[in-house]
Amino acid sequence: MENKYSLLFLIFFLAGLTTFSACTSDNDLQTGPPLLPEYLPVVMIHGALASGDTYAKPSMLLASNGYDASLINVYDWNSLGGASAAAIAGLDAMINGILSKTGAKKVFLVGHSAGGGLGYSYCNNAARASKIQGYVHLASNPQTRAAGPNAEIPTLNIYSTADKVVNGGPINLAQNIVYDDLDHYQVATSEKTFAAMFSFFLEGLTANPVILPEPTPIIAGRVLTLGENKPVTNVQVKVWEVEGKTGKRMGEPIAQFAPDAEGRFGSIQVKSNTYHEFEITSPDPEFRTLHYYREPFLRSQNLVYLRTFPPAASFAGILLSNLPKDDDQAVVAVFAASQAVISGRDSLSVGSTILSTPVLCSETNSTIALFLYDNGDKKTSGQPHAAFGFVPFLKGADVYNGTPCSETIPLKFNGREMGVRNYKSASEGVVIAVFD
Repeated sequence: MENKYSLLFLIFFLAGLTTFSACTSDNDLQTGPPLLPEYLPVVMIHGALASGDTYAKPSMLLASNGYDASLINVYDWNSLGGASAAAIAGLDAMINGILSKTGAKKVFLVGHSAGGGLGYSYCNNAARASKIQGYVHLASNPQTRAAGPNAEIPTLNIYSTADKVVNGGPINLAQNIVYDDLDHYQVATSEKTFAAMFSFFLEGLTANPVILPEPTPIIAGRVLTLGENKPVTNVQVKVWEVEGKTGKRMGEPIAQFAPDAEGRFGSIQVKSNTYHEFEITSPDPEFRTLHYYREPFLRSQNLVYLRTFPPAASFAGILLSNLPKDDDQAVVAVFAASQAVISGRDSLSVGSTILSTPVLCSETNSTIALFLYDNGDKKTSGQPHAAFGFVPFLKGADVYNGTPCSETIPLKFNGREMGVRNYKSASEGVVIAVFD
């Protein structure tokens, strides 16, 4: 990622001081260069069933506004286990490593939803609180006062009355910002939230809330299990350029790799106007092959995440074990990466079937991912699958996509179109379409 400022300049720049004597007139004042704000490292914590790529958009916005990529960090944790001692210890180890690497004395900490609970738990200790310059609480449960054992950490609290997942509220001794039009996920990803955070980080400076595009971005990311965020290593990933409307591969793979011990991969240079398919395979017979379809990448980033199915015994694994393994049909998941799909506000469809219905995409469910598969009658009803019940963020819908021959499955979300292929769900794998 292009860096507008070097780390040394951003953290240790010392502005010249204005000097004058008691007898000096205004015209004789000598001034040095303006004092620049200190660009401290940022550590961002995701919420339940999420991963660090929650902050892909805010990270690109930070970089577009001069933040060095090495100062932007996310903490991937098993949010299904709550703010456990292990989660706090892992976060503390990460922050200690960042401070040691950068030479900074403190970091800014950000927590969304369940990540807000972890953020507050982390700060509720004097030694750990001493490492936090400021804390941002996003769409999380209200607290009695600002973060820190003695409410000593400057705290920015952002919530929305349109959030039907968490009932946020004002926090005593904190800077409180309330919106009335952001869903639960948008409180973390919106341009408005970014602008408020940027001003909080940089002493009132105004941000440009636009991602500055690059012609040939360089991307990197991680391969992790859904929900638990455990690194996945025994896999091979191939990347193709594909036609946006059909999902057809264009030529040979542009990259092929195996993730490292932490599930990380990169760097891959891509074209900013091109759609891509990431195919994940493994020699493990229990592993389900996955085909991730991605919209064009606007800018370099290291938060391109590929989530695989977790072990069957886990919470998310139990949910996903209901997905068919049937070569007579394709199984497709549609993932909205920066917002929920809300009936009446958003439009989502597969072919001629409307998915953004009240029963699938209610405000209270805040649906982020929809799993499309047939209930066994080889017909599409669009009705919800009972397997997903009342689980927030996820829904299943009765949609039949046959596989007698290779065809395009057309998807449309708020006017944006993407075509994916109808892979056979048993032998060829599951399709995941990501709308950024």
